[in-house]
Amino acid sequence: YFPISFSEVLAVCAMVGVVLSIIAFVKRIKQKNFIKAATRILDVAILVISFTAMLSATTQLQYNRKSPPIPIYEEKVDKTEFLPIINHFLDDYNDAASKLTYKPSGEVESPYSIMDINMLLEKEFKRLDDPKFNNYFSSFTTYCKPLISSEIFSQLQVTGITIGAFGEANVNTAAPACGLPFTMAHEIAHTKGVMREEDANLVALYLTLTSDNYFLRYSGYFYSFSRLMGLASFTGNKADYGEVYNRISPQILNEYRYNNKYWDEHDMLKEFQDWINNWYLKSSGEEQGTGSYEDTPVKVEDEVIVTFSTYQKIYFAIYYNL
Repeated sequence: YFPISFSEVLAVCAMVGVVLSIIAFVKRIKQKNFIKAATRILDVAILVISFTAMLSATTQLQYNRKSPPIPIYEEKVDKTEFLPIINHFLDDYNDAASKLTYKPSGEVESPYSIMDINMLLEKEFKRLDDPKFNNYFSSFTTYCKPLISSEIFSQLQVTGITIGAFGEANVNTAAPACGLPFTMAHEIAHTKGVMREEDANLVALYLTLTSDNYFLRYSGYFYSFSRLMGLASFTGNKADYGEVYNRISPQILNEYRYNNKYWDEHDMLKEFQDWINNWYLKSSGEEQGTGSYEDTPVKVEDEVIVTFSTYQKIYFAIYYNL
């Protein structure tokens, strides 16, 4: 019911509080009032410890849950199947792109407002209420709120953020529009009890790729299709990858170029954000830290894939209608 991001408001208040506390501390030191100076430090320490305890109780414990029961294909897939599978999804990817409008920069124009996307995702998340998901997910689906300070989050290279203590999902609206549905689904998944980053990606990918809405599918493809396309390098025919690449819509290729350029130009605070996020994830039990955002790598022996990535497995599951 809070109209703007409560997490964002709290962050601003926390920064103001830190600055005021530092000023008060320095003032007490100059006055040689060491007892009041020490009291000020203790006040801040109590607040930090209290917030950390609340964060741990409401968020970090959930990192120990089992992975969500999203269908993935665990059977062997022969290399002769790679091209039919890739082309099946590429046809749909190209079709979705043909229905969209693009700016001269190459960026896609979202056909929906943030609230529209929220309403579309609310319907998608209702599919997870099916008994086959074993009541894994919270039944309540929140809306993802736009961050007022989105430009700052772009410099941090953060597309979204969720504070479990408030059950609040937030999205960076300054980031390229192609990522909005996927990012919002990822952040909403966090509020439904899916805390590990790779698990939230899995839920978001499943919902967007299997959606009836072309823009949601487009967003899912944009985030993950390169992993599926990588299979074209292991068909036994070196020309296959180039042939698949040449079939990709020019609009999609321009979108990738725009996206890469955008993030290259927005990295002022990237290293700081990486350090903070890596520390937080590892302290929560994510051994890989920020590496957990990435898809699991394929395992290759003698130029043959023996273990597929999680994203490839979810594509297989959709293809074989699991």
